[in-house]
Order: sequence, then C-alpha cells, then structure tokens
Amino acid sequence: MIDLHTGKVSIIIPYYNSNEFIKECLDSIFQQSYPNLEIIIINDGSDAENTAYLESLLTDDRIIYVKNEENRGVAFSRNKGLELATGEYVYFLDSDDALTHNAIEVLVHHIQEFPVISGRKKRLVRSSDYVPLPSAKSVDTDDAEADNDDETISDDEFALGTMPEFEDVKIKYKQTFSSRERSILNLLMKREFIEENQIRFYEGTRGYTDISGLVQIFSAIDSLPQIKVRTYYKRTGIAPIMKPALIQRPIEERTIDFIQLYLDLNKKYRKNEQAKNYLDKLLLGFYRRSAIFIFREPNNFEKFFQLIAGALDCFNWQLLASQPRHIRIEFGYLKQKDRNKFRKTMQFHIAAREMRNALKRPATLKRYVYKKAFQFVAKRETDPKLIMFESFLGKQYSDNPRAIYQYLKENYPDYKMYWSIDPRFRSAFPDKGVPLVKRFSLKWLFLMARARFWVTNSRMPLWLPKPENTIYLQTWHGTPLKRLAQDQKEVLMPGTTTDKYKKNFYKESRNWDYLVSPNPYSTEIFRRAFQFDKTIVESGYPRNDVFYRSDLAERAMTFKKKHGLPLNKKVILYAPTWRDNQFHQVGKYKMDLQLDLTKLQQELGSEYIIILRMHYLVAENFELGPYEGFAYDFSNHEDIQDLYIISDLLITDYSSVFFDYANLKRPMIFFTYDIDEYKGDIRGFYFDFEKKAPGPIVKTTEEVIEAVKFLSQGNIPNEKLNEFYQRFCSLEDGHASERVVKEVILKNE
Repeated sequence: MIDLHTGKVSIIIPYYNSNEFIKECLDSIFQQSYPNLEIIIINDGSDAENTAYLESLLTDDRIIYVKNEENRGVAFSRNKGLELATGEYVYFLDSDDALTHNAIEVLVHHIQEFPVISGRKKRLVRSSDYVPLPSAKSVDTDDAEADNDDETISDDEFALGTMPEFEDVKIKYKQTFSSRERSILNLLMKREFIEENQIRFYEGTRGYTDISGLVQIFSAIDSLPQIKVRTYYKRTGIAPIMKPALIQRPIEERTIDFIQLYLDLNKKYRKNEQAKNYLDKLLLGFYRRSAIFIFREPNNFEKFFQLIAGALDCFNWQLLASQPRHIRIEFGYLKQKDRNKFRKTMQFHIAAREMRNALKRPATLKRYVYKKAFQFVAKRETDPKLIMFESFLGKQYSDNPRAIYQYLKENYPDYKMYWSIDPRFRSAFPDKGVPLVKRFSLKWLFLMARARFWVTNSRMPLWLPKPENTIYLQTWHGTPLKRLAQDQKEVLMPGTTTDKYKKNFYKESRNWDYLVSPNPYSTEIFRRAFQFDKTIVESGYPRNDVFYRSDLAERAMTFKKKHGLPLNKKVILYAPTWRDNQFHQVGKYKMDLQLDLTKLQQELGSEYIIILRMHYLVAENFELGPYEGFAYDFSNHEDIQDLYIISDLLITDYSSVFFDYANLKRPMIFFTYDIDEYKGDIRGFYFDFEKKAPGPIVKTTEEVIEAVKFLSQGNIPNEKLNEFYQRFCSLEDGHASERVVKEVILKNE
C-alpha cells in the first residue's frame, strides 16, 4: 500500500455560478481516503450570491482560493490553476461533479511510471443535495458495456460500491488518438510531464477547450492507461436553458468554437502525425453528429458552408475511406466549394434521416405523416374565425379554455369553435352543444392547421409545428406554489430526464404568443420559469369568473339534485395533487389515499359527505362501495369549478386548487402528510407554504377530523384568508374571460 502522505495531488476546480452542487463536489474531496491534497478553486467571476455560498464552504486548510474579477472561461481558470499548482500530480474536477471516496488514492497507486492515467466515469441523471460517496467500484472487464464512459447511473447505484483490492484492478491501454477522448476530466497527470510539454488550455473559445489540452498530451504519449475502476461521477446538465453547460449551447455557437479551435490547433500540430490524426477524426465525428442540425435551418447555410468547407482545406482525406457513401459525397462537394450540389445532397440527407427515424415504429411514422400533412395544409391561409380549444390534453371540457369558449359562444357566436377530445375521456364532455373533434384525427389535423387561434391550458405535442399565422393562447392551469419548468432543480417524472424535460418545455413555450396570468405574483414566476418574453395577459383566471355570479346557491342546489347528493349535509371536497415520483407508468401516476375514510365517516358522516377529486394525471379508481352515501368520486367530472361551488370546505395539499377556492372565502384544510419530502426533494415551493397557507396544516386523518370540527364552529382564520385573497385573487372580478378575449381574440382576428 502506498504512503498516503507523499505525492501531493493538486485538484483544480473552476467554479462559475454552480452553487447547487459545489457542496457535494467539495465534500467528495474533503472525504478522500488520500489526504495529501492541494485544492485549487478558481472562482471565475461568479455573482455575489454564488460567491458568498462558495466562500462559506472553504473551511479546509488545504484550499487555495482565487477569484477572477470577471468570467474568463474554463480554459483561463484551468491555466491559472496550473500556474498555482505545487503538487507532484494534477487532477481536474468540475464543480458540479463528484469523486468516489478513494478515487485519488487508487489513481495515484496505479500511475507508477506512466505520465498520465485515467479512471472510469459515470453519468448521474438525477440531482440531490448530497449523495453518500462510495469507494471506487471495480468493473468487470468482460462486460461489453464496461468501456462506455457515458453509461448512466442512478442515485441508488451511486450510493453503492466496494473498494477493490488494488492488486485485482485491471488496466486497459487506450489508443490516445481515439476521437472518443474529448474530456480532460478524470485524468491524473504528473506535473513534471505537464511542464515538460508546456500543456496549457486554448483560451480563444468558450467551448471544446479540453481538446487543446488533450492534443498536447496525446502528442507526447503512445497510449492512455485506464484503470477499470469507477472514480468519477459526471453530472448531466440540469438547467440547459437558464444555466446551460458549454456543450448545451446552440449548435451554431458550438460549431463556430469547434472550427476555430480545429484550425488553430492544426497550425500548431500539423507536423505531429498522431495529434493531426486525432484532430481530423474529431472534425469528422463533429460533422457526422452535427451537420444535419446545422444545415436544416436554411438561414445557416451560407455561413456554415463557408466555415466547414474552409476547415476541410487542412483535412486528411484518407480518413474518408471507411465512411458511408453520403459522407464521402458531401465532403467532396465541400472540398470543391460546390454550394448547389452540397445543398441538394444535404437536403436529401436530412429528409432521409427523418424518414428513417419515422420508420422505427408505428407511432413515429404516424407523427411523421401528420407533420408533413400538417405543413402542407398550413400553407393555406388561416380561417380568421376558426378557434381550436383543448383542456388537459383533450381529457376535459374544463378550466380556462372552457370559460373563454363559453364567453365567446354567448357574446360572439359567429366564431367557429371546436373542442379537441381524447375519446377515452368522452364521458367528461357534454353529450351535445359542444362541437368535438377527435384529437390526432385527420379532421383535427386539418382544423389545427387552418385555425387562427389555439387555446389550451397544457402543452401541445412538440412534433406538431404551429402554423405561421396561428395565434397560440396558452392559458395555463394554476397559480404556482410548486416550482415550474426551468425553476425545478430536478424532474422526477417517468420517461424523461431533467435536461430533456427542460429543453422540451422551452421549445414548447417558444410557440406561445400569449400567456394568461392570474396575478402579478404568477406573472413574475411565469416569465422566469417558462422563459417567456412575449405578451402576458395579467387578467385573473377566466375559470374563476363563475365565482362572481349571483346564482351560486341555485347552481349548487341544481348540481346536488342532478347527481343525487344529499341536500341536508355539508360537502367536503378533497382535491390533492399528484406526486412526480409516484407512478405506474409514463403519464399515469399513483395516488395512495392517505385519508382514512372509515374514520372520517364515523366522526363526520352525520353532518358531512366527502367528494374525491383526483388530479387528471392520477390513474387510480377507488373502491368506495363501503362508503356509499358518504364518499363520492367525481374525479372524472368535466369541471372542478362545479365542485368548488357545492362544497362547504376544501381539503387539499399542494395543489393550486386552493388559490382558486380562496375566491369563495370558504374554509380550507391542508392535509400534507409528506410535506418534508415534498418541499425538499420533490418539487420545492415558491414561498413559505407552512406560514402562508390560508388554513390549518395537518398530517394525519385524526388531525383532519379535529380541524373540520374546529372550523365548523366558525373558527375561520379570516385575517390570514383575507391577506391571501389580496395577494392572489385581487384581479378576480368575474370579467377575466372578457379581458382575455378582447386582448387576444378580437385584437388579432
């Protein structure tokens, strides 16, 4: 075993506004089994908040801390770190990544006579405030997937791992000119080797600067030893829109950076065969991954044709021998500077790629056909009187779109209006009087392509392009308590990752022309969370207009009689939200009914009935037979507004329903049995919910019963409720639908 107090290792960490994970990163260093460390942190011009947080963590006397006055880029910061390093070894670490407990120890042990050695990386697809850090985990060398450095790992696997016996660790020797090697991370290097070869990072670009360090390393060694041990955990991008990683920037920016770096490094290393071969393979790989995305945007053609064609003047054309025919043809036209032939070939390439992807399965083929047909129909002039409505993905005839529809029908009957319907939820729609069209049918496709207005409260499919002359009114469906979209630190929904979810949400919100907001509080959040810079109609919610009608008592009585509800009992409405991390499958969420209906019936059944209204994403069907006459499931009722009106008391949790219900100024109870998990690990809140909630917060059925009895005696927290009303409901006056219609529909007809 090596002496853990010899051979100092300088760990260099550039830091820029990444306070979410810097604590975990530093903890993984502080807890290293190898103590002889020099921790060089370069604060690359972070803002005051991020700087203050970072500096509060600098409690280890092994830390050398430097702050750049402005953001200079990762290459500048790494070069500064190299100037400060005094260790025998150097190791680079990103501030949002982490190490296994004995990563440095196992790397130092195996570097021996090698100038450089690498470990194995794994990608973390979920975030966490802190993850217990395991020891380096040995990898089976017979596993075909063991060589994939981009293999993902869950937090559960991250928390596992056993220390392998040093003598059992195998070493693989990797060809250093492989274009798969693009990261300087997780390489332990001897500082003597770095100085002898004057290894520094290229500061002329923001991105791809790792390559400038690698090409210098690869020009000096024949192969790169890699221990078959997991030592480094690489965080995937979790804020691709608001805080994008360099690799998450637009393809245009990345292409300019890459070509500039390629050209400059070619000048310096054109006589080094291994370095030149590495750079040319990188260029070829970059083109194959990125060309379609660059050239499918027509406005990019001229600029990037010249840029890439110019780079090929110093390309080794012998590398094309093993490439597919279409790549050889495209490179030939680029070499000849033949714009017309390249354009036609690339257009065919893009079309062929789309068709190939479409043929993978029936669903993608259907979407492809829809998209092409849609684009054909959308070229025709839109119908200025045609409006398409949809609520909750076609599952309901409800919410803000319904209120706008009804206002238009009553006041502007000349509009042609249709409702998008998912036929599986036909029972949630009226039998007559509302024109319905099956979602994704040919008729629906035609109408969507011809409509002047789309009105919906949830997202549309990304594969469906919005016609150029169509006005997209997004009404949204709640006042935000839980963090939304780009404000979410982590997305736990099945079938997606945080990175993918945020990118898709951003793409969708680019299509919105107008967004409805119920209050100034929501407007501020919507702007940031949706990254929305077009028109927000701050009007109150159209769906809440009904609360300001004079016939609420009559409407409540009519509803109770129609649905056979007892007229001599008060009504409790239980309307909880869904949990991102509890699901059966994509789009179908679990809901464990934590309320004990038996106890509720025993204690409250003589005076109350309870109505259950689950979120539209919840898939459960509750067996209420034993509670006949007391518990009723109205989860599939077309509009929750009817249930608000008949209820005397609301029980909810973190659902935005309580913002709407506050318009009635009736009592509310917040049954938050999982509040510690929810506010910390699942979504997080925008304000101190426990202090501001306009009603008692309880965690057990017994506490619910006690709260109901307390409120029934007239003990309503009116001061708190009024304060809440003024902040969130002050714009509501029964005329929100009118304001939205005038601002969006009538103005843009």
